[in-house]
Amino acid sequence: MKLIAAIHKRLLKQRRFRQALVGSILLALILGWLIVPIEQGQPGSSIRNTNDGLWWAVQTLTTVGYGDVVPVTLAGRAIGIIMVVLGAVMFGVIIAMISTSMSRSQEEFYWTRLFERLDRLENDLKSLRKETGFLLKDTVPSKTDPKSES
Repeated sequence: MKLIAAIHKRLLKQRRFRQALVGSILLALILGWLIVPIEQGQPGSSIRNTNDGLWWAVQTLTTVGYGDVVPVTLAGRAIGIIMVVLGAVMFGVIIAMISTSMSRSQEEFYWTRLFERLDRLENDLKSLRKETGFLLKDTVPSKTDPKSES
C-alpha cells in the first residue's frame, strides 16, 4: 500500500503524466462533441446527441469499442480511426509512465536499504578500529624502529 501511495504521489508530480492524462480526457471530450454534427441525422447513425458522442469517444479512445454506438459517415469513421490509434498510443504512454515510476520507486527503496547497511557497516568498522586500535599500534612495527630495518 505504501508503494502504491508513493507511485500515485510521484505520478501526479510528473508534468508529462498529467499532460497525457489531461490530453486523453480533452481529446475524448472534443472529438465526442465534434462527432455529433457529423453523424446526427444520418440514416442508421446511433450517434444522435452529445451524450452518445461522448460515450462513443470514450469507448473508442480506450479501444474498448462495444459497438453499440458507431459512426456511419466516412468523416465519422476517419475520426474513429484516428481516435483508436491515438488512444492506444496515449494509453501505452500512460502505462509506460506508471511502470517506470514503479521501477524507480523500487530502485530507490533498494538503494536506500543498501546505503543504510553501508552506513551501519562503516559505523561498526569505526567502533572496531577504536576498540582494537591499541592492539594494532603494539603489533605493527613503526618506521623508526631499528628492528624493522633488518
